[in-house]
Parts: sequence; C-alpha cells; structure tokens
Amino acid sequence: MTGVLEESRKLLDELEKETINMNSKYVNFNLVAMKPKTNIYDIVSKSSYESLGEILWYAPWRQYCFIPTAEFETVWSKGCLKDVYDYIEILMKEQKQQKHGSANRTKSILCVEDEK
Repeated sequence: MTGVLEESRKLLDELEKETINMNSKYVNFNLVAMKPKTNIYDIVSKSSYESLGEILWYAPWRQYCFIPTAEFETVWSKGCLKDVYDYIEILMKEQKQQKHGSANRTKSILCVEDEK
C-alpha cells in the first residue's frame, strides 16, 4: 500500500510543477493531462463547480485554444473571458520558451560535435 501512496505523491508533485497558478475570480484552471510537449487544462466554474471547457493545444493552428463544453450552454462575461485569454497567453509564452530552449540545446550539441 505504501508503494501506491508514494506513486500518488510523485504524480501529485509532478502535476503541481506543471500547474500554472493564476488567481481568477470566476474559474479554476486544472491540469488534467500531460502530453510530451503540451498539456490539457480543464476550466471549472468557481460558483457551480462544473467543467466549462478545456484549454488544449490545437495543432492545425499551432496554439493553445479554448474549447467550450458541448454538454450544456455556457454564458461568459468579459471578466471570465479575459481570465481564459490571460491563461492562454501564459501557456503560449511557456510553449515558446520550451521551443527555443530545446532549439538552443540542439545548436549547442551540434557545435560541440562539429568541433571534434
């Protein structure tokens, strides 16, 4: 049983590292899936505790996008929409930093190999 608890703690620690904390008045952004290059976040209402949609990487547009839930109709205020927009902006900045970081590492490795 302790092995299961340790594994659960490790998973929670990993999720906490990947979660971006943002103080929103209207919604919570919960990490629900970690993919090799991107993550999926659930948007949950602070008042009703229902999932309002997801933020995920949309490959055809090469950016994070908001996908509203299809289960029921949702109504969005400009404040709530701004929180979602701001969260996507943060995710896009992180995505660009990761992309440039890996490109720089690759260039460094190639330079070292060329010097041999």
